[in-house]
Amino acid sequence: MVKTARLLILTPEEVFFEDDIAELVIPVIGGKEGFLPNRQPVMKLMTKGDVKITMPDGEVKIAEIKGGQFVMSKEILMYIPELKWKQQ
Repeated sequence: MVKTARLLILTPEEVFFEDDIAELVIPVIGGKEGFLPNRQPVMKLMTKGDVKITMPDGEVKIAEIKGGQFVMSKEILMYIPELKWKQQ
């Protein structure tokens, strides 16, 4: 069974995404950083780039962002002022 974490992505207007995920890769200063469930708490500033979300069934979703804030504790919270889904 795949370990999961709850991901919540907020914009100023709406809850953009909320679901359980298996893996997350975010753009940060100096490159990209990946996160798996049950990691130590962390806070990051995200830069312009792609957020890669891997679902428990292996499906991959990619959203293009212009920056934002990332907080991981028991759940993962991302505040992103502007983002959109990329076509797969």
